[in-house]
Formats: sequence, C-alpha cells, structure tokens
Amino acid sequence: MLLILGYAIPGYTQHNVAISGVYPWKEPGQTESPVLLAGKSASLDFLEVSAVILTDAPREEDHAFEELVIVKEGNLKVTVNEEEKTLGPGSVALFVPGETHRLESAGKGPVTYYVLKFTSRVGPNAVRGKDAGGSFTVDRNTVPFKPHGKGGVRQFIERPTTMFERLEMHVTTLNAGLKSHDPHTHRAAEIVLMIHGDARMQIGDKLYSAGPGAVIFLDSDVLHAIENTGDTPCEYFAFQWQ
Repeated sequence: MLLILGYAIPGYTQHNVAISGVYPWKEPGQTESPVLLAGKSASLDFLEVSAVILTDAPREEDHAFEELVIVKEGNLKVTVNEEEKTLGPGSVALFVPGETHRLESAGKGPVTYYVLKFTSRVGPNAVRGKDAGGSFTVDRNTVPFKPHGKGGVRQFIERPTTMFERLEMHVTTLNAGLKSHDPHTHRAAEIVLMIHGDARMQIGDKLYSAGPGAVIFLDSDVLHAIENTGDTPCEYFAFQWQ
C-alpha cells in the first residue's frame, strides 16, 4: 500500500469535481483566505472549504448557500437572529440561507476559523430548515465528552438543516497507535477535519498523512479508515450528511 506524504491530489478540483483526498492546512492571509477544497460531489452541487483570519473589520453576510463555521484559534463573536454569542476554539456555527449573520473578533487579536459553504444537489428546503431551528451555534465547552475504549467522542450536531435531511457532526479523540475502525464505506459523504495530532488516512488502496488543520474529503461509497500515528491522542471533527 502506497503512503503519500502531504495531500492526495495536486490542486483541489478536477473538472469542478471535489476529489476524495487529504488537503493540508494553509495559513490564510489577513483579509482573504485560501480555498483548501472546492468542487461538486455526488450529493453537493457546490462545496467550498476555506480558512479565514478575521482581524478588526466585522463581516456581515446573507447568502443562498448554507455555511458552517468552525473556530480554530481565538474567540469569534457571532450575531444571528438578534442573538449574540462568543465562541472559542473547537466551537461551531451553522447559518442557513436567508438569515443575516455577523462575525467579528471577540478579543484583541485576530480569530482564525474554517468556513464550509455548500448547497445540496436536490436544492434547499427552507421550511425544513426553519422547523429545525434555523441558524445555530454550538459552544465546545457545553458538549460533554463520552469516553470509550479507543478514546472518546463529543456529539455536536444531529439534525435536519435547509440543505440536508440530516447533518451529523462529532469530534473524536483517538488514542495513540489505534485505528478508529476497519476500512469501510458508507453512502453518506464525509469530511474529517484534524484538530490535534497526526494521523494516517486510508482512501481506497492508498495511505495519506494528515496533520493538524488538514481537511479530508471522502465522497460517497469511498473506502476509508483513519489511524493515529502519533505518541499522544489525536482529535478530529467528522461530519456526514444526507
């Protein structure tokens, strides 16, 4: 089995199709971020994963796609539906189409975060998104850690959204030298986002290294497995959608 250091595919798209692979973290600029991954998939008409550094100027947006924000470093002040919350590292916010939201640094320094933008191939369902509660935030500090034999898990999200019948998102802690599971496939596409530590990701018949900050995209029915290759526990977000 071939081990590839770094990422799986040169560039991040092939004919506007998101390719299953490992995409390493790139430090964003002061105002605009590099795109880590972009393209269509079996279930998404549009997918883009970027890294942003937000300094003094707030960002106020309202768009037709769904947006998921994951705080990497610093504290992010989020205002949506006239409610204001401050989110620290590892916290998330989801914004449904048509709801204006405001993002700004909550501290003296900048805040770094991931932005995932997506639209479903079957199109938005505004009623479903509204009935599920619309836009929301999840503070990492409020999510309980549930230990198990290989490490533990924090269950962040499992609910419908405007774009998906079901969005499931959790954070896994995987102990040193262990595999999370045997190689397997599933119908739902998946994104894995490395928070801490080093891992080796099997995708098909190849192995790829994945360090802190890396984004891993796994399209529908792609064989995959992840293993902690470090001396300490690693931690990563994993989310699937239907």
